[in-house]
Amino acid sequence: MPSLSLRINLDPEGRIGPGKIELLEQIAAFGSISAAARGME
Repeated sequence: MPSLSLRINLDPEGRIGPGKIELLEQIAAFGSISAAARGME
């Protein structure tokens, strides 16, 4: 099935893509960066 992936370049060194978006969603769901990282494994 086709899928779409989007990456946004904010400046020469800043960009956000699917991985960072997933991490931010996991942080919101779990309440901490470490719990979010464990949830992504």
